[in-house]
Amino acid sequence: MALPQFWQTNFVIIPNLGLDLVFLAFSGFGTVLGGQLTLAAALITSMLSMIMLTVAAHRRMTPMAAVCALLLYNRMLLAGVVNYIFGYSVAVMGLAVWIMMRDTRALYRGAVLCGFMALAALCHIFGLVVLLLLLAGHELVLLVQQRFGWRQIVQSVLVPTAALLPVAWIILYQTPQDTGRMFIFYRPLIERLAAFAVPLTYEPALEAVGFAAILACLAVALGLRQARANVALLGSAALLGVVQLVMPNAIGAGTGADHRLPIVIWMVGFCAIDLRLRQVLLARGMMVAVAIFALWRLDMINSRWSADNRIYRSALQALDAIPDGAMVATACPPDAWDSVTGQAMSLYFLPAWNVVPRGGFTQTLWTKPSQHPLVMQPGYRALADATGPMKLWAELVGSAQQNDTMRLSASEQDAIQRYDFIAFLSPFSFNVRKDEALQPFRKADGIQIFRVMHRP
Repeated sequence: MALPQFWQTNFVIIPNLGLDLVFLAFSGFGTVLGGQLTLAAALITSMLSMIMLTVAAHRRMTPMAAVCALLLYNRMLLAGVVNYIFGYSVAVMGLAVWIMMRDTRALYRGAVLCGFMALAALCHIFGLVVLLLLLAGHELVLLVQQRFGWRQIVQSVLVPTAALLPVAWIILYQTPQDTGRMFIFYRPLIERLAAFAVPLTYEPALEAVGFAAILACLAVALGLRQARANVALLGSAALLGVVQLVMPNAIGAGTGADHRLPIVIWMVGFCAIDLRLRQVLLARGMMVAVAIFALWRLDMINSRWSADNRIYRSALQALDAIPDGAMVATACPPDAWDSVTGQAMSLYFLPAWNVVPRGGFTQTLWTKPSQHPLVMQPGYRALADATGPMKLWAELVGSAQQNDTMRLSASEQDAIQRYDFIAFLSPFSFNVRKDEALQPFRKADGIQIFRVMHRP
C-alpha cells in the first residue's frame, strides 16, 4: 500500500476515530473478515443499547427488546455510516446508564456520563449531539412530572453540563478543525419528514405494512392497558422529533444531517413501551406477526445481498485488470448518496477497496484532518479537490448521442492527465461522452473503465 507517497497517518483525538480503532482490533483477520466483524460489532452494540434502555426504563427485559431487533437493518446501515451507528448506540447506552444511576452520588454519575459523552464523540460527533438531546428530553419530562425542588433541578442541569465541559474542551481545542467555509443548507420539509422512513429498505411498501401491523398491535395493547409507556423516554423521542423538523441538511462540510435522528427516535420510542400482554390471543397474534415479518425481511435482505454481490464481483474483476500502482479517478452520479438500495454507494467505494491496497491512488479515500486518521499529501489533495467524483460524472457522462463529447475546461483536462484510468460506477445504464483522451478499457455490470491517453 502506497501510503507514504499519497497519504500520511494522522492519529490524533478526532471524532470518527472510534470506528478505526474497532477495525484495528479485527485487522488481524484481514480486510474482508475484519470489516465484517466490525459491522457485526456495530449491530451487536446497537442491539445491546436497546436492551439496556428497556431494562433501565422498565426494570426488566421486555418483549419490545425483541421487536427492536427489526430496527437494526435500516437506511443508516445501507448508507455505510457505521461510525454513526456506533455513535448513536453509545448515546442510547449513556442514557440507559444515566437512568440506572439516578440514585447514585452526583460525582460518580457525572464521571460515568462524561465517559459516555467522550466515547460517543469519539465514534461520531453527532453521537454526542444525540446523547445531549436524549438527556435533555428525559430530564425535562421528569422535572415537569415530579416537580423537583431547586436542588434536584440544579443537579439535573449541572451534572450533565459539568460532564460535557471536558469533552467540549477536547473537541474545540485538541482536535483539528475544518478550515473550509461554514454554511447551512435546508432541504424541503417533506424530505425531513421522509427521513422517518429510515427502517424501510429494499421493499418499502411491504415493509411499511409490516411495521404498521406491529404499531397497530402496540396501539391495541395500550388501549387495553396491557402496555405502559415510559413518558420520560417519550419526551426524549419527542425532543429529537422537534429537532428533526428544524434540522438542516448540511452544516459546514457535513451533509445528510436531516436524516440521522429518525432511527434513534424509532429506537427510543420502541424502548419506551413496556408490553404486559395478559390476553393470550393478543400475545400470540403479536408474536406471530413479528416472527413472520422478521423471517420475511431476513429472506428479502439475503436475496438482495446475493443479487448485489454479483454486481460487485463483476465490478471488482474489472478493477483487477488495472495495473498495480495506477492512478485511478472515480466517477459516480450525484444521486449516489440518495440511493435507498445501497448499490450506488457500495460501488462508489470499490476503487478505494481495490486500487489503494495495490499501491494505487483514487481520490475518494476520504481524508479530512478533522475526521480521519489519514491526510492526503498536499499535491494529491489539490488533485482530489479538482476531480471530485460527482463533478467528473457531470462533465463526462452524457446521452447516447454519437456527437455527445466531453465538455472539460483546460484546467480540468490537465488534472485528468495526471490519472491513468477513470472508473465510472453506477448500477444504472449510462453513456460516457466520447473524447480522444479516453480509451475504453473494461466494461462490466455497474462499471465502465477508460484509460487516460496521456499527451506527449
